[in-house]
Amino acid sequence: MMSYGSHFGQTFGSMGAPTTLLYVPDLAPVGSKAAYFPRDVEQDAAALVFLGFLSDAADANRQVSDGSQGADMANEGGAWDPAFRSAVTRFQSSKGLTADSWIGPQTRGALATAVAFKNANPGILPPPPPPGVLPPVPVKPGAVPANPAVLPGVRPVAAGEEDQTMLYVGLGVGALLLAGVAWYALK
Repeated sequence: MMSYGSHFGQTFGSMGAPTTLLYVPDLAPVGSKAAYFPRDVEQDAAALVFLGFLSDAADANRQVSDGSQGADMANEGGAWDPAFRSAVTRFQSSKGLTADSWIGPQTRGALATAVAFKNANPGILPPPPPPGVLPPVPVKPGAVPANPAVLPGVRPVAAGEEDQTMLYVGLGVGALLLAGVAWYALK
């Protein structure tokens, strides 16, 4: 097990919280399904700690890779460590990536971008996910949230007001049909 401060001497600055991190992502293919093996994830773990997605305590207790897919799977080490996978999922969600908990070239590329941003802008929060990507909302079956999220440009239906969406859809379809009939008749 390796702690944050000892990840290949990649942190610089005074003792305590590091101010920068040298992160060089392994962008080689990692395979999929039964062939998935991302190799060493120590640099990835250091980046996740640096960005605040993996705590120092969880990193210190993390099971490092044994160097083989089978051993890592059996020991829940490396990319199969539960704390590491949870941190990867949180990072992926925050960047609008598919939150599948598996590290690969796409996630590593996003990690490199986030680390570079934090290195260049210490003390500034990273940019939000790309437009159109909404953060996941936890859903409890059968429950309606007290304050449902309002999308930009969408006005919620007020209490006592009926939703007129189907009326507008019907009017639009009717107008298209009328235009089609008129076009056919004039042709």
